[in-house]
Amino acid sequence: MIMYYPYNAHYPYQSNPSPNPNTQQITRPAREPSQPNTITVRGMSSVSIQPDMASVQLAVLTENISLTQAQEENAETMNQVLVAIEAQGIPQEKIQTSRYTIQPKYDFVEGKQVFRGYEVQNEITLKITEIQETGQIIDAAVDAGVNRVMNIQFTTQNENAYYNQALQQAIINAMEKAMTIADTLQINLHETPVKLVEKVTRDQVTPRVLAASTQDSFSTPIKPGQIQIQAEIDAIFKY
Repeated sequence: MIMYYPYNAHYPYQSNPSPNPNTQQITRPAREPSQPNTITVRGMSSVSIQPDMASVQLAVLTENISLTQAQEENAETMNQVLVAIEAQGIPQEKIQTSRYTIQPKYDFVEGKQVFRGYEVQNEITLKITEIQETGQIIDAAVDAGVNRVMNIQFTTQNENAYYNQALQQAIINAMEKAMTIADTLQINLHETPVKLVEKVTRDQVTPRVLAASTQDSFSTPIKPGQIQIQAEIDAIFKY
């Protein structure tokens, strides 16, 4: 008598059929985690302050056919300038050499380059804390031999403190913007941002030299104006 047993995967003596090599396997992609809803805003603020320090760049420029002579003349004049500046109450530690250059100079005559001599320039930077005396100090330096006023900038000795004040206001500005958006859209906003990115921008107002007087009884008027210290941040809030 012949007994017939149907295929059963659990029958110990029945093997599974081999997979068909031509059958395509389908793999379902993993489900991506849901992204939180966020709002990104930019907060900005600026603080206007009166400067309490001036940075002035002055230079002595000399020319001579002889390089040695041009250097000697420049050194002699600059020494006179330093004496005059120190006589105005500027200590030596507030005076720094910022640049010293030597360049050959040429003229073009009938299409040809003709050597004219050498140009020597010695540039110094002054830090002036009594900013109301800036014009007077520049005049004294010019009288002593300075023939280039390169740059004048007004700054503050407490810039970090003022910047932190502007930064705090920029963060508040960003929070107010995010709350305005949330109220308009009628969504629940987490008041604490999940991310803050600081963008540093510190702009200064460069003063104008209004006039240069040639009379001893007047000094060059310098208007320091105000310094604008700005802070800017990007903030991301969840809702």
